[in-house]
Amino acid sequence: MAAAGSSGSDYGDGTACCPEGCTSCGASAEECRALGLELSSECCLDVAVAVSCDTSEPPCTLAVSGEGEGAQEALEPVEETAAERELRRRRKGRRSKKKRARRNKRKRRNKKKKGGKGKGGHKKELRTYQGPQGSPDPYCNAGFVDEDVQYCCPQGCSRCSNALTCPNFSDQEEPKCCGAAIAQSDRPCDRYGAPCILNAARFDPKNPGNPVRNARVGVWLSGDLDTVLPQREDKYGIKFDSVVLYQTMDTAGWDYVASVLDKGVDVELVMEFMDNYPNLRDIANGKFDSKMRDFGKAAAADGRRIYLRPLHELNSAWYNWGVFRPGNSVSDFRNAFKRIVSTFRSTGANFKYQMSFAAKNSDKETTPFEDFYVGDEYVDQVCVSAYNSCGTGTYRENKSLPEIINTFYWQMQAITKRTMCIAEMSSTNHCGGKATWIKDTWATLARDYPKIVSVNWFFEDKMNVGKDWDLHSPDEISAFVNGYHNFESITKRRLLQEQQGGLGEDDSFNAEQEELQPRMAALL
Repeated sequence: MAAAGSSGSDYGDGTACCPEGCTSCGASAEECRALGLELSSECCLDVAVAVSCDTSEPPCTLAVSGEGEGAQEALEPVEETAAERELRRRRKGRRSKKKRARRNKRKRRNKKKKGGKGKGGHKKELRTYQGPQGSPDPYCNAGFVDEDVQYCCPQGCSRCSNALTCPNFSDQEEPKCCGAAIAQSDRPCDRYGAPCILNAARFDPKNPGNPVRNARVGVWLSGDLDTVLPQREDKYGIKFDSVVLYQTMDTAGWDYVASVLDKGVDVELVMEFMDNYPNLRDIANGKFDSKMRDFGKAAAADGRRIYLRPLHELNSAWYNWGVFRPGNSVSDFRNAFKRIVSTFRSTGANFKYQMSFAAKNSDKETTPFEDFYVGDEYVDQVCVSAYNSCGTGTYRENKSLPEIINTFYWQMQAITKRTMCIAEMSSTNHCGGKATWIKDTWATLARDYPKIVSVNWFFEDKMNVGKDWDLHSPDEISAFVNGYHNFESITKRRLLQEQQGGLGEDDSFNAEQEELQPRMAALL
C-alpha cells in the first residue's frame, strides 16, 4: 500500500499516484494529452479503472475529500474516446513490431556469425555438375566465358556467373552456369568440357597487356556526312578517326567512298550482299564477281586504303548471308568469304579485310567461333558487334562490355594473332544507366582489351525495334566525351599517331606491339 506521495508522485490535486521517475502524472486521458504523456504510459492513469492506493503500489488512485466532513468520493471518471482507444492500439502495435524487428535482426546477426543461410547456421550446399566429362576445352571454344574470365559455361546458360552465390539460377542451371558451383566441381578446362574452370595462367584478365596502342575511334551517323559529321565533332569537341559506311554490292560505288576519304578520315566499309534468299552458295559460285571487280578496280586506281567488312555478323540468322539462315551453312560461309577476298585482291585494291561476328550465335546455336574462321591468309582483323540491348526482346538486364564480348575476345586469342575491332557498339536506355554504361565501356576498352585497336560507335536510333542507340541526354553526351578523352589518355593513341605519321596498319598484333615497345616505354 502507498500513502499519498510516499513511494510515487501524486497529481496536482491528489487524485492519482504515479511511480517514481515520472516527471508528470496524469489522472485522465485529457490531462495526459495536456501533459504530453502517452496514453499507454504508467505515468498516465485512468482513475475510473485504476486500483486504489489503499490496496496497491503506484500507479494507483488516491481518495479525495468532499465538502462534508470525513466524506470520501471518487473523482468523476473521464471516458476515453474511440479515437484515443485506436491511438493506444496502434502505439502498442508499433512497439510490438519494433520488438520483432530487433529480435529478427539479432537472429540474422547470429546466423551470419555462424557462417550460413540454412538451418542451424550451415551454408547452402550448391549442386555440382554430374554430367559427362566432355572433351577438354582449354580455350572455352565450345562454351562462353564469364565476366571475370574464371569459368567456361556451356551454351544454353542464360548467363555465365562469377558470383560467390548464385541465387537467381534455377536448380537445372546452377551446377553448370553458377561460378561458385563450377569452382566446387573441380573441373579444369584443360581436362574437361564446359562447365569447367579456366586456366588462370592462360586467361589472365588482371594482366591483359600494355594498354598503349595506336587505336582509332570511328562512328556511324545517319544522314548526310557533309553535315552530320562536322556537327557532331563540333558539338562534342572531338575528332573521329574513321567513319563506318554501308553499301550493297549491287549498287556500290567508289566515288562516294573517295569523297569520304577526302574529309581526312579513314573508312570502314560494310559491304552487304543483299538478296531475298539465303545466298552464301551463290556468292561462293561467283554471282557477284563482276560487280566486285568493277568496284575493286576503281579503288585500285585511287590507291587509298580502306577496311572492308563483308558478310558482317556472320554467325546470325537475320541477314540473308547469315550462317544460321536456313539454306546456308558454315562451309558455304567459308567458301563465300574466301571468294570475296580473292576476287577483290585480284584487282589490286588496297583493302584490309575484316571478319565480323555477332557477340554470340543466333538461335542458341553452339557452333564455336573457330569453326567459322577462314584463316589469317584471308583476314587482317577480326571484329565483333557489342550492343547492350536491355529492355528489348528477351533482354531484361543491363550487360557490361565484358559480359558481352569476353567469349569472343578470349576465344579469338586462341584462334588468331590478328588485331581486333569493335565493329558496332551502343546501348539502350530502357533499363536506365546508359551514361554509366558508356563511361564504364570506354574505361574497360582502354585498360582490359589491348588487342582491340578500332572502336566504332553506332549512333542511329532503330525505334521500330525499340533501340535508342544514339546519344540524347546531356549525361549520355558527357559520358561519351569524357570517356573518349579517358581512352585517349590511357592508350596514348594520339601521341603514337603523331610519331607514326597516322593510324597504324600492322596486320599482326605481336608485330605491332614489338615495333611500339620502345615508344611505349618512353611514354609510360
